[in-house]
Amino acid sequence: MVNPNELRRKALAATKEKVKAAYTGKDSLIVQTVNAIDDLEKISNSLAMRAREWYSLYFPELDRAVPDHFTYMTLVTILRTRDKFKADAIKKLTEIDPKKIESLTINSMGADLSEKDLKPILDYCSKTKEALEEKAGLESYLETLMNEAAKNLYTVAGAKLGGKLIAHTGSLRRLALMPSSTIQIIGAEKALFKHIKTGKKGPKHGLIFQSPYISSEKKEVRGKIARAVAAKISMAAKEDFFKGKFIGDQLVKDLEKRIAEIKAN
Repeated sequence: MVNPNELRRKALAATKEKVKAAYTGKDSLIVQTVNAIDDLEKISNSLAMRAREWYSLYFPELDRAVPDHFTYMTLVTILRTRDKFKADAIKKLTEIDPKKIESLTINSMGADLSEKDLKPILDYCSKTKEALEEKAGLESYLETLMNEAAKNLYTVAGAKLGGKLIAHTGSLRRLALMPSSTIQIIGAEKALFKHIKTGKKGPKHGLIFQSPYISSEKKEVRGKIARAVAAKISMAAKEDFFKGKFIGDQLVKDLEKRIAEIKAN
């Protein structure tokens, strides 16, 4: 007779192994990394807007001249005061015309803040730069993860979009088992439910709109291109999950050929 306690022990052991496998897989790392990047994106953007507004009390002209947050924070945290914004120093930190930036310091409309008042602003800019660096570091790590765990998907969709698709579905397995029509509208669930409820026009794309193959094209062809992109993403995910061979380059080649045909018609 089978001992019920022994069955229970074996069932618990098997469950623990499955849970452990789920947590130690690359999928979990990808999901958490993508979520962390999204959090840092929101935080760093909020910090950057505040830092720009605050430092603009001292040097308002710099805000419009340097749109990139990281470049702006780098210039501010290293050069610090207007008198240090010289062309030679600026040239080492950015590709933006250094003479143009230096000229902005002449007759600046900013207030002449004391060192005591300027210090907390510069400290805040420094913390903002650290947040932006942390986000960049995680994005680099995501590239590595995607290249290791889903090289075909990484090649077709890129690390950021590929990672978001895995994070949104929960795992590479779930993404691989989805039909391409579902992949096409992942992230557009609200629009889909509205379409079902009201009969209004359904969504043509969800997260995959972030693909440059779609976002850079005219509105009238995006739907067809989205279907083509989703089909290749589906193939890539399946190949990755079932440990197939690397076909990413061929998928990209076929995709670009199909897009050219769509645009030609």
